[in-house]
Amino acid sequence: MRLLLAALGLLVASSAFAARVDTLDVPSAAMGRTVKVVVAVPEAAGRFPSVFLLHGAGGAYWNWPRRLDQYGVGFGRLADRFGLVLVAPDGGVESWYLDSPLDASSQMATFVGDELPAWVDAQLPTLGERRYRAIVGLSMGGHGAFYLALTRPQTFAAASALSGGIDLTTRTDSWGKARHLGPYAADTSLWNAHSVYQIVRDRPAPDPMPALMLDCGIEDVFAPANRRLHALLMDRKIAHDYVERPGGHNWSYWTRTLPYTLTFFRETFDAVRPALTR
Repeated sequence: MRLLLAALGLLVASSAFAARVDTLDVPSAAMGRTVKVVVAVPEAAGRFPSVFLLHGAGGAYWNWPRRLDQYGVGFGRLADRFGLVLVAPDGGVESWYLDSPLDASSQMATFVGDELPAWVDAQLPTLGERRYRAIVGLSMGGHGAFYLALTRPQTFAAASALSGGIDLTTRTDSWGKARHLGPYAADTSLWNAHSVYQIVRDRPAPDPMPALMLDCGIEDVFAPANRRLHALLMDRKIAHDYVERPGGHNWSYWTRTLPYTLTFFRETFDAVRPALTR
């Protein structure tokens, strides 16, 4: 397969990083359209674990690659450094990575949780097994990462939420949530069925249980909700890593902390297959 580099202004050409970075149009049968996805494939030969990176509300597929490059971390450089195929899909402006019962054009849980992993494994040099697949997101994408990992534990072995908006039932009139789920007061059970905090509170722990990591800055607007989820996970005796550190709801924080998440993922992968090529 020939991967075509899109003209995005993502100045991450091979001269900058050894990893191959491409922007692709990936088909979605569920939505009847294609979705933009940026991928980074390590320079080394072989097959690699895959990590899916979800952007926040108001964002787009180019957010992670462009910001990582702007802050000197490097999207392609991370793929090489950690030996990972990195996949950054367009999740829509305010999809919350759900399958909307009201909008047939926004079926992001099916796309990111089912269609995209299958496509990536068929087209890119991944190890192609659940135990070598993880997902991370920021803000809205943090909710998406946990939501997909908890509702599709057969797909993702690990998930990390950076500044995750993990309780949809707070500020129900904000960030387009009601457009996808309807008014909160009209169907609270529907909202609870799609909200990470309520899923952890109300449902049995999934089996297999993904490795989980919560990471939020202490000045972040979502810090209180992340602390509540941490306490709930502790109460339910669900193993997870929890990190608070100085920082707010911004790219300076997310680009600085993403390498810690990738280290967490590598440790998860290496626990089942030691000495994966780095």
